[in-house]
Amino acid sequence: MKTIGDLISQNETKLNEAGIIDARFDIIALLSEFTGMSSVQIKMSSNKLMSDEFEEKFNEACDRLGRNEPVAYITGKAYFYNEEYKVGPGVLIPRPDTEILVEKAIEVITNSKITNPVIWDLCTGSGCVGISLGNALVDNGITPKIYLVDLFDEALQYTRSNLDQSKCPDSITVVKLDVLKDLDKMPSEVADFIISNPPYITSKDMEELDLSVKDYEPHTALFGLKEDGLLFYEVFANKASQMLNSNGAIIVEHGYDQEKGVHDVFEKVGLVNIECVKDFGGNPRVTLAYGGNISGK
Repeated sequence: MKTIGDLISQNETKLNEAGIIDARFDIIALLSEFTGMSSVQIKMSSNKLMSDEFEEKFNEACDRLGRNEPVAYITGKAYFYNEEYKVGPGVLIPRPDTEILVEKAIEVITNSKITNPVIWDLCTGSGCVGISLGNALVDNGITPKIYLVDLFDEALQYTRSNLDQSKCPDSITVVKLDVLKDLDKMPSEVADFIISNPPYITSKDMEELDLSVKDYEPHTALFGLKEDGLLFYEVFANKASQMLNSNGAIIVEHGYDQEKGVHDVFEKVGLVNIECVKDFGGNPRVTLAYGGNISGK
């Protein structure tokens, strides 16, 4: 039997040799999931002996780390906006910056005074955005009607599974639909708010992604399908905005260098009061626009 300290040291050496960056951080994260201990508790328990069975399972998990597999896929869970979400191959792993999308949506929807808002979460993936948003609204005394929309069965299995995190599951509908082609087939013809973290990575940036992302996470949830990564925003502006309540809003996440592109796309169709919110690193990350004077309405 080996101690926790032994397991950390031997696996850190192995992962460093494999070229894994921040190997110790990932090892501690795995140990925390495997043992239920915090990082501080792990440090204080470095001399604790672990069973041979534990060692075998933990070493197997670290071998997966050595192949650049994300920690979230190994543990099957990711943490996002106070909730724990099930994730795995075929679904995008929630990122901290996306919590800004949820926070802005909470602010806008709460200030709107709409008590039963209809919300579309387009390209929902794990469902973390729509579910966390719904939970926060319920806590604020608002009962939303939420549609979690995605095209891919691999992602939708996680969407449905994660409904157990919802405080308003009876108010949520999971919809399989191609948002680029079939928005006119949405069960609700009008949305008060459209929320999305769509695929937006450009062709150039796709080539430069970290291997843990490029080799494991679904490209359908990453690549924006055009060189500039703006296709989904163009569709939202031209199609989704036509199905938006005139007093409603579209709130989207985008790349740090896509603020102007998204702004111009939204402005072109008559969306108004366009605003950009920065992420934790001070980079443009979320853009909000209101329905107001949408052309064609």
